[in-house]
Parts: sequence; structure tokens; C-alpha cells
Amino acid sequence: DKQDGQVTITGGEVTVMPEFPEYLDSLKMLRYPASQIITNGTTLSEHTVQTYLDSGLTRLSISIDGFEADNDAQRGRGSFAKAMRGLRTAVAHGIVVNVISVLTRDNWKHWHQFSQVLREEGVRTHNLSLICRLGRAENMLDWLGLSPFQVSELEADFVSRSLDLNADPSFAVTLNTGALHAGVWDGLPIPVHQLQDVMAGTEAVVKLNGDVYTNRIVGRKGAIGNIRDDSLAAIWAASQEQRRGIVASISRDPGGSAHDYYYLGEHVGPTTNLAR
Repeated sequence: DKQDGQVTITGGEVTVMPEFPEYLDSLKMLRYPASQIITNGTTLSEHTVQTYLDSGLTRLSISIDGFEADNDAQRGRGSFAKAMRGLRTAVAHGIVVNVISVLTRDNWKHWHQFSQVLREEGVRTHNLSLICRLGRAENMLDWLGLSPFQVSELEADFVSRSLDLNADPSFAVTLNTGALHAGVWDGLPIPVHQLQDVMAGTEAVVKLNGDVYTNRIVGRKGAIGNIRDDSLAAIWAASQEQRRGIVASISRDPGGSAHDYYYLGEHVGPTTNLAR
């Protein structure tokens, strides 16, 4: 629904794609009430930020996994400094900035210190997500995911520390572990990624090749169609029963879905069975 919806442009790193200027032109044309780009932040400059503002962009989500050592270990040497420079440029121009941090067994204990720094930098929201089996992580030789015990410790730590961090009305930190508790929502504000997980089938992800996935967990079981052959509305309507069946199975077995998605507890040796 365009009246209430949000459009998100993401990649890979979408800002370096040849078609990216066309995506910005589409934002101008669509004029959704909310729109965002998910980026690693390394390409942000005075010029690019102004271009985003001109397109009607309402938010930037920048992927930074923590302090320099933690971030650069996963995203490349020098990426932290570039991303923070871009973050400060965006904040200075008045863009609402969200930071997405992927938590691994190497950085999860540092989340609250980093969140405090982001609040001081003028970031509006900080979204913490567990590393999951998507993208480059599919082929990670040494799996960096948290164990079930570490996840429990993280959730308890978040509950105690986030009260202070969220006391500032201009800042919010959220922890996305929705797939661990599929079908459960306490009604409090949560990131859209977690809404996807706990209320599966509520959002569509459209890939560049036209494949449509109803959410990340369901998407792992296969696309529901291709928009080059039919409209998204038609695909969504035709897949209703299929989505209901998958959502029901996820709600009955959140633990199995979480293991498949987060690959919990696998820490030793090459993860050659990731693609099972």
C-alpha cells in the first residue's frame, strides 16, 4: 500500500551498481512516504548525500559491525573510517541515519559500547542482527555465529542495557532475534526485519532478477514467482495459501527455522554443509 508503505533499495552495495541513478529517479517518481537505502557507507560524500536528499530519501541505513577492528575484519581494512566519515556527513545534512550491526562471536560483547558512540554521533536508530546464512556468509569457512547459550546471554544483556540507551527519545537500539521466537510479538517497536520473522508473510522482497520472496525465512524455501511474468499483486494473491502453510510450519517449529537461518552452535571447522 503506497499510502503506508516503505521502499528499501539494497544490494550488495547498491550505490556502486550502474543502475543506481535509475533507482534514485524511481524514488522521485514513486514518492513513497518512507524510503531508504541500505549501504556500507563508504561512498557517502557531500555530493552523494545531497543527491539522496533531492531524490526524496527519508533514511539511510549504514552497515557498520562495530568498532574498527571488529568491522574491518569482516568488511575490509579502512572500511570503518570511510563509513564513519560518511555517517557524519549524512547526519550533518539532516538525514535520519540507522546503523545496522551484524553480531558474530567476535563482536557481540561490544554492542553496547558501540551503541553509545553512535548515539553521541547523532544516529537515530541502531539495529543489532545476528549473523545469518545469507550472502557472503553462505560460504564462510569458519562459521562466526553465536551459540544458543551466547544468544541467551546477549538477549538478557540487551534487556538490561537497552533501558538506559533507549531513555533518550532521539535514539533507539533494537535487537533482531525474531526468528528465534517465530509467531511471537510483544507489541513493542521492533525493526522491520524482526517483523518479517515473527509475522512471516507480511513483507515482499523483490530481487533484481524479478524473484519475489515473502520474507527471509520463507525465502530460503524458494521464490514464489517472478514479476516479469505477472504483477507483484497477482503473485502475492496467488501465493496466499502457500504462504499460510509455510508460516504455520514456522510458527510451530521456530527452533528448526532459527537453526536453518542462524546456523546456531556450529563453530568448529569448515562449514561445508551450509548449503544443505
